[in-house]
Amino acid sequence: MKLLKSEVETPILILGFNRPEDMRRLIEALRLIKPMRIYFAVDGPRNHIEGEKERVLATQNLIKEFNWPSKIESRFLETNAGCKIAISSAINWFFEKEDYGIILEDDCIPTLEFITFATRMLDKYKNEEQVMHISANSFFPDLPDFEFNHYFSKLPGVWGWATWKRAWNKFEFNTQFDSTINADKIITNFYQNKAISKWFIRYYRESLDPNASAWSPHWIFSMIRNNGLSVTPMANLVRNIGFTSDSTHASSKSFQAFNDFKIGGLPDLPDPEGIAVENFLDKLRFQVTRKTDPNLFIMRRAKIFILPKIYSISSHRMKKRVKKVTARRNRLKKFLQE
Repeated sequence: MKLLKSEVETPILILGFNRPEDMRRLIEALRLIKPMRIYFAVDGPRNHIEGEKERVLATQNLIKEFNWPSKIESRFLETNAGCKIAISSAINWFFEKEDYGIILEDDCIPTLEFITFATRMLDKYKNEEQVMHISANSFFPDLPDFEFNHYFSKLPGVWGWATWKRAWNKFEFNTQFDSTINADKIITNFYQNKAISKWFIRYYRESLDPNASAWSPHWIFSMIRNNGLSVTPMANLVRNIGFTSDSTHASSKSFQAFNDFKIGGLPDLPDPEGIAVENFLDKLRFQVTRKTDPNLFIMRRAKIFILPKIYSISSHRMKKRVKKVTARRNRLKKFLQE
């Protein structure tokens, strides 16, 4: 793949909050690329969090660090909207002004390969209604033998991504279950995979809580309702540096396993000839989700320790379950240490 030179014309939306150190690292990465159209959105501070106003202000002041020739627009919220509202409304703002673009949160450090890949995919699939999303990472436990440089997936990633206004226009922000649709059935029919369906149904249900902070399940469900697919590279092209205690959604130690994945190295292979989902690659990708998603650990523990009490499972079956989960836990520990 021929890498783009500096002064990239693809619009980039940058999303920040209260982590000026992470934002500075993102800006330093972009300095090598020198994007010419930048949109800089920062959520407002929470008044009850000591020192947050100063950290948010420090993040906002980093707009001065975009010191190369470029068009910069900013959106600084005075009060805290929360992750769900701040991000989704910032993307709305972005697409009021642009027809396509790349979206980066402050902890997502892109490679030049990703900017090049996303730019090319945005042009290649701009008129393909079913293609709604461009991911930055594939996160395979082992790199599979595949003949193309990217594939079509039902598992979009948002640690660095890109999309079009025509796709985002289908975004539905739901605050409660819609009684006119059967969300569980829609999700199950889309994935055609019991484990993946159960996992996403749980996330989507949780995201409907008024206090939930996750925005991406709403976007993914919008894609599901429109039979949308993600373009996913056969490499990891963005590094997430946000697996820390102050992270909104990735503070669990299990997420630190992603630090061990190689970044960069998109294979020099042709593009797929048509648009068709690769379910076997999604299954491989979901293996990593099973090892890193803390909610899946909780569900497993519930099956072992809570359900036996409810249904009075025999001690023999209990021992078998404990043995099975202990083996899984040991495999996970080994995976995280590799």
